[in-house]
Amino acid sequence: MDLMDRTLVVDDELDICLMVTKHLQKMQFETDYAVTLKDARSKLDKSIYEFIFLDLNLTDGSGFDLMKYMKELNLSPKIIVISAHDNESTRALAMGAHLFVNKPFTMKTINDALRTLNFLPN
Repeated sequence: MDLMDRTLVVDDELDICLMVTKHLQKMQFETDYAVTLKDARSKLDKSIYEFIFLDLNLTDGSGFDLMKYMKELNLSPKIIVISAHDNESTRALAMGAHLFVNKPFTMKTINDALRTLNFLPN
C-alpha cells in the first residue's frame, strides 16, 4: 500500500462515514468522506481517489448517479458499493463497481474488500 492511497467514503449516515474513515486512516489511507451526492461530486472535482466506498441510497440522489458522473469525468477508482439492498448488487457491478458489500458490515468486511482489491496484503 502506498501512503498516498486516497479513498473517499460516501454514505448519508454520518456515523458510517466516521467509522470507516477512522478505520482507514489507522491503516494509513488518506481518507475523505461525503454525506451527500453534491459533496461527493465536489470532492471528486478536487481530488483523485484510488478507491471509493459508496452507498447507493443518498439523501440527494443515488450512488448510481455518482458512478455515472465518474464515468463522464473518465475517473476510474476502484468502487466498493455498500448497501442494505443486496438486490442492487447486479446493477452496481454492471455499472462498474468492483465489489458489493452488504450492510450491516464489520471492519473485517472492509479489510477483506481491500485485500480483494489488492490494497492490503493477504
